Amino acid sequence: MSFEATELRVSLQKLLIGLVLVIVPLSIVGLYITHRSDQSLEQTIGAQHRAVSEFVSHAIDQFMNDRVIDCSVMALEPSVLEAIATSNESHKRLGDAAIKDRIDRLRKNWSTAESEPALKAILASPASRMLRRRHQTDPRFLRITVADQTGATVAATDKPVDYLQAEESYWPAVYAAGRGAVTVRNVLYDAVSRSHYVGLAVPVLEKDSYGFIGAVYALVDIGGLLRQIASRPMSAGAKIIITKGDGTVIMAPGVTLANGLKAEEYTAVRDALTDPQGRQTGYLTTDLFNGRRNIVGLADTGPPQENRNLGWIVMVSQDMREATAPLRGVGNFALAMVILGLLMLTLTAVYVLLHRREEFEEIEPLGENLAAKMTSAT
Repeated sequence: MSFEATELRVSLQKLLIGLVLVIVPLSIVGLYITHRSDQSLEQTIGAQHRAVSEFVSHAIDQFMNDRVIDCSVMALEPSVLEAIATSNESHKRLGDAAIKDRIDRLRKNWSTAESEPALKAILASPASRMLRRRHQTDPRFLRITVADQTGATVAATDKPVDYLQAEESYWPAVYAAGRGAVTVRNVLYDAVSRSHYVGLAVPVLEKDSYGFIGAVYALVDIGGLLRQIASRPMSAGAKIIITKGDGTVIMAPGVTLANGLKAEEYTAVRDALTDPQGRQTGYLTTDLFNGRRNIVGLADTGPPQENRNLGWIVMVSQDMREATAPLRGVGNFALAMVILGLLMLTLTAVYVLLHRREEFEEIEPLGENLAAKMTSAT
């Protein structure tokens, strides 16, 4: 039993039209799906960056709060309270002029040999020995100083730069018009030791009246905290940036506070943090100076009453092309399919136009012959 071969013939015009009708709609749908997927991927990456920046911000807050608690514990040490009380009591027995003369004499001669007896007495006190033990136990406390109600130094781990703490920049904040308030001074950088540190000051309050009677001031090394943050695993191209409130970079890959650089993302992030919607979203996209577009997760170290004027900004920044790389190939393929479909549509239109012109050219001579025959018959 024999079978005849079946031959399927389809005109080129119909084939092209069929391909266009299939490829173009599918490509458009593919582009739409890719666009939606790209938006979804951007939101997912933004949420991840926001989560990391918030985690780092909370870690900084927790670190600072723990060190404030440590200083508060030191402020309640019996030896510290006794040193402050003894100094304040001695001032009560003297007139204001005598107190001023004594403090001025030590302040002016603090860097000379004349102050050596007073310095030895301060460093040999039980309070100073306790502070040195605290420094040895926790080396993050670089230097600790205790002052009485007037700001005069009564105990310290090392010789303070100035005898009168009331002349230091932190004193008005911790004194707080006699009420006393915890204060955190912004980060500084020591070029010699290549370390970042902050100043923490806690008031010492009188037991019954809660009035200000002295203060404990400590310089705290935050290098370990910054190294721990920098070692956090991140996706390819993503980087953690920590800045001061004015945008000066504290920590970023290859950058320290000593460089004095401003973060490129700072202006856009600052505006977002001052906008309720931007703060709630927690991420944004911004163009950098090199023309690249970055997606940035953002957070700060909390309101001033919580971070005690620390005012740091935490950013997680990543180039958009690197962030969306998994979908870029699919998007390019869909775009290529649309271009191919439009090209085929154009070829089809040209083919049909030329084909119809050929048919019209064949019909015209046939019409002329028929007219001639009709004329000769008549």
